[in-house]
Amino acid sequence: MATIASFSFDPITTTVKQGETVTVDVLIYSGKDPVISSDVWISYNPELLTPITEGLSDIKPGDLFQITDSKIISPGSMYLYAINQSPSEADITNGKLASISFTAHGSGTTDLRFNCIPFQKQTSQIIRRDPELTNIINCTTTRAHTAAITIEAENVLGASTQNTYHSWYVGLALLFTVFIGVLFFRYKRLSKS
Repeated sequence: MATIASFSFDPITTTVKQGETVTVDVLIYSGKDPVISSDVWISYNPELLTPITEGLSDIKPGDLFQITDSKIISPGSMYLYAINQSPSEADITNGKLASISFTAHGSGTTDLRFNCIPFQKQTSQIIRRDPELTNIINCTTTRAHTAAITIEAENVLGASTQNTYHSWYVGLALLFTVFIGVLFFRYKRLSKS
């Protein structure tokens, strides 16, 4: 039987400036199934984003699980887990699992993605509270949920740091005009001789 349980991000698109913090909610949807635990594997571009894993901006758990924590596995790979220690606490989980924060570096656009491949060892999963502890995640749906983060370059004192080609065009036009003037002057001089 196909399941509808999945993870998603909120917001799905956001724009920040270089050096700013971007916070994204990790949402879980289990439909009508009670959930005992979940594993979330997230990939990101470490050249543009650095997870904040210490201090006040550490992950902020939602209220769906008793324990929620995260770990950086390697640059570009984050692991987030949530557990209900008491089976009686396992309930339908539709809402915010946690909020994660990143510091934006460089400039460009990057995606946060869920790693979800069935039967792989390090993959996202949603475990239903039943005797078999069944993984009910729909990986196809989960992989389709991404978060696009655009990082804009920082401006200095209100001036743009982007090179514009306008000054090049003006310089080339002046150079071309002078060149044509010299050719015209030489032509006139040679035609008199």
